[in-house]
Amino acid sequence: MGCCRFNRNSVYTKSGTPPTDVIPENGKMDVRIIGTAPHVPSFAKVFLTTPGFDPTTAPLTWDKLTLIHTEQLTVARQDWGSSPPAISGASGYFQFEVPVPSEQSGKATLFVQWQRIDPAGEGFYNCSDINIVGASIPEEWYELGQFIDPVMGDLKAGDKVHFRILDNSPQAKEVIDLTLPITASNLDANIWGKQLSDRINPAVAKVGEKNGGRIEFNLTRPGANAVYTLEKGYSQAMAIVRGEDPGPVDPAPPVARISGPATLKSGQAFTFSGVSSSGSNGPLEYEWAVPGMRQPKNEPTVSGNAESVSQTTTFTARLSVTDQQNGKTGEATFDFTVTPGSGGDYPAYVEGTDYKAGDIVTNEGKNFKCKPHPYTGWCAGPARAYAPGIGSDWTQAWDLVQ
Repeated sequence: MGCCRFNRNSVYTKSGTPPTDVIPENGKMDVRIIGTAPHVPSFAKVFLTTPGFDPTTAPLTWDKLTLIHTEQLTVARQDWGSSPPAISGASGYFQFEVPVPSEQSGKATLFVQWQRIDPAGEGFYNCSDINIVGASIPEEWYELGQFIDPVMGDLKAGDKVHFRILDNSPQAKEVIDLTLPITASNLDANIWGKQLSDRINPAVAKVGEKNGGRIEFNLTRPGANAVYTLEKGYSQAMAIVRGEDPGPVDPAPPVARISGPATLKSGQAFTFSGVSSSGSNGPLEYEWAVPGMRQPKNEPTVSGNAESVSQTTTFTARLSVTDQQNGKTGEATFDFTVTPGSGGDYPAYVEGTDYKAGDIVTNEGKNFKCKPHPYTGWCAGPARAYAPGIGSDWTQAWDLVQ
């Protein structure tokens, strides 16, 4: 990782030097990009590692970086003054102020992306190891205006809220572009407003009421919340994207229905279906509870393998369906019996068991014997490969018992 040298609070890229103390002035530091060919137009994005990250003990990854500043670059400077170029052959530089987050101090890495604005779009990258000394002053937030405009009162279930924040470049590029679907469950502005604000990158903007150095979302008065950014000249836009009118919400609860096999053998594969379940307001959510089922999902069917039994046993499949529009739930049960496997009272196959040569298990309604050495060890292998009768390589571990 490249390091850097600082003059007061200005960053100069120069590899081989140790991390240098940075003392923020008015909560900011100057970042200088020096180039042998300082391209314009171009832009720079400045990232800082998250608080507590130590670049000397851990690798730098994207999830450890927070975007703290974006700068449009149109003119390269050459007034070096008392700060001569830190690299040979330099013909110009860019310099701009970058806010230091108020909670940031100690070891950190400054990551700078500098990219040309042209068809080639060539990019340059630099890492600078720094040590932020002391706490910076609270960040300066610029208000963009009210978050939820009164016109949003015309919002209906089935619509979408489209929210954008545009940067201060001539192109007014989108730095935030979010779309939130509206249903009967989040039609209240107190709900969808908070859902939308939670999806906004806090390194770009925050939504709420400003109280000193804090910005907190007002959960009871959505109209009191405003949008704040760290960049002067940004703007916001919110619009309604009309959807199909779903009509009034029917308050009737949904009806759950289950169909499937009434009898199974130990270890036999099964599928239970809830597709005949019905509701009055569109798609349903499904929640299953069936002995022997695989990982449950929000789907109208569920699959698995019957439990292993030594005598005929009755089990119950349960299904709960929820109407996503009115929030009401319907439930159904379905009893089924499981009988011992056709080969006798052999235990059901269980992935990972330390089977011995000659052990017999039941799986998918059939019996299998674990092979002798040197194949015995495979019987305890992963089910995807060695589950008797169904694994991709099961014949390497088991013999079918006729």
